[in-house]
Amino acid sequence: LPRVAGRTVVELGAGAGALARLLARTAKRVIATDLPKRVAASAPLENSAKIAWRAHAWGDVASLAAIFRAERVDVVVAAEVLHWRGGDVFDADTLDPLAASLAFAVREAEGVLAWRERDAQREARFLSMLAARGVDVVDAVCHAGDDGDDHGDDDDDHGAPPPPPPPMRV
Repeated sequence: LPRVAGRTVVELGAGAGALARLLARTAKRVIATDLPKRVAASAPLENSAKIAWRAHAWGDVASLAAIFRAERVDVVVAAEVLHWRGGDVFDADTLDPLAASLAFAVREAEGVLAWRERDAQREARFLSMLAARGVDVVDAVCHAGDDGDDHGDDDDDHGAPPPPPPPMRV
């Protein structure tokens, strides 16, 4: 991840806040964003004064713009968000709204998108959506999927797992 020490970070799709808490160890401040219902569930559990929870549904650029007006944001992080397709089969796919949010955010701050490869075609489609919105993608490195041994690592159980690659910067 980019250097966050002393910087204000917005996380898109913070979920339960695991990455937000990790970032808060060195960041000046972390604004964890997610769907309103998820923020309502996660925010009351947060005990770090350095983390603020804000509702933001991807594609709602107005809510993201309000965050940027209220805070001087240095870095925007979106990690492990490309696989999310919606709450159920009737929900719209999330790639286009996510691309809209990330494209807005990286006009205001440094952006980092990190993911583990799950669906190469879907991920390539997302990168195309960013490019269509004028976002230059540099340092695009994706960590290839699991080794399949059901242990959640990539080492085929022979020695230490390889270090993760650097995230993609947008």
